[in-house]
Amino acid sequence: MTHRRNQAADPHAAEPPHHETLLASTDWASRATPYGTGESLPAALARLIDPDPRVREAAVHDHPVLTEDGFSS
Repeated sequence: MTHRRNQAADPHAAEPPHHETLLASTDWASRATPYGTGESLPAALARLIDPDPRVREAAVHDHPVLTEDGFSS
């Protein structure tokens, strides 16, 4: 018999940090991208998870790495 831990029942299971905490606490300037530093990434990532589908759609189309078919070039 195997025992699998139920994470919901485990009082010691750590929840991951909220996405806003991760965006704010990351040193984006130290991150390298094909286009320079990652300083613009927090705003771009925030647009990708915006509740408004039009904002998300625009974020995908505005991103310089994505092509029209949605795959990295």
